[in-house]
Amino acid sequence: MSSFQAIALSALIGVVALPPAPASAADPPSTDGVALDIDVVAKGLDLARQQIQPSLGASVYDFSPEALQTIPQGPNAPLNQVLLQAPGVAQDSFGQIHVRGDHGNLQYRINGVELPEGLSVFGQALESRFARSLSLITGALPAQYGFQTAGVVDIQTKTGISDPGLGVTMYGGSWGWLQPSFEYGGQAGPVDWYVTGDFLHDNRGIENPTFSYNAIHDTTNQFHGLAYVSGIIDPDTRLSLILGGFDGGFQIPDNPGQSTLGFTVNGVSSFNSATLNETQHESTQFGILSLQKHVNDIDFQISAYTRRSSLSFSPDWLGDLLFNGIAQQASRTGWSSDVQADGS
Repeated sequence: MSSFQAIALSALIGVVALPPAPASAADPPSTDGVALDIDVVAKGLDLARQQIQPSLGASVYDFSPEALQTIPQGPNAPLNQVLLQAPGVAQDSFGQIHVRGDHGNLQYRINGVELPEGLSVFGQALESRFARSLSLITGALPAQYGFQTAGVVDIQTKTGISDPGLGVTMYGGSWGWLQPSFEYGGQAGPVDWYVTGDFLHDNRGIENPTFSYNAIHDTTNQFHGLAYVSGIIDPDTRLSLILGGFDGGFQIPDNPGQSTLGFTVNGVSSFNSATLNETQHESTQFGILSLQKHVNDIDFQISAYTRRSSLSFSPDWLGDLLFNGIAQQASRTGWSSDVQADGS
């Protein structure tokens, strides 16, 4: 998509805090120190959580908040486009990422917690929009990472402390690309939250099988959402909850001028391949509940996580029978839950 030209229109609505007036001797004690302490504790716990994850013998490629903001398309860039900036990363025609020549075998983590593998072909359950920072870990990985070791993508999410306020964005471009989105973060005492969501409409959902500029029957509609909330129980303890989801519908693009197998179905023996109507629907939902604790010189995090994903393919019953000799509706559903404990 080297000829892709995007036009972005952003409207950001921020919560602006006015600087406090100078305090006089008669003024009551300020409570700003309480909010400052919460911010310091939260940032300290964030740093401790990142140090829990082992990286001995591995190569780590980091995307800082500044790097995520300055890459092409900014926060609207799909996660796979961000990962392509790292060395040793390639992408196939379906948009799937391959690290160091390995097919798949990629593990995703959110705030250090492994996200179970889901059922997905064309869509992406995760977005770079809610990433405060991102790391790609490759090489000789420790045993704690399990079996998916071609690469580990660790996403540190935005929070109400790091990204307060409300932001609304409209992004668009070629092939009918239209992508409205919002972000909202806030804090009330020891509790902070961050919520984001976006909707994507595009007439180039999958790679075009023809040489034409406009694909035939290739529209996609997708939704991404994520909510994060955390509460600091004491300076050494934090409880957090992450809920996220993705829902996407994809038209399978058509290739005109194809010949049938010569079958006759219900008296029909010819079919225009440019009018085939095959579709695929992908959906996933996940949740992560984490308790982080610092005791003496030990930092640890215990998390319970779950993920449900589904994939269904709907054929063109008559057309598929004539072109393939088979028309089958396929549906798969997977549900994974587990507990993860890490410490350092």
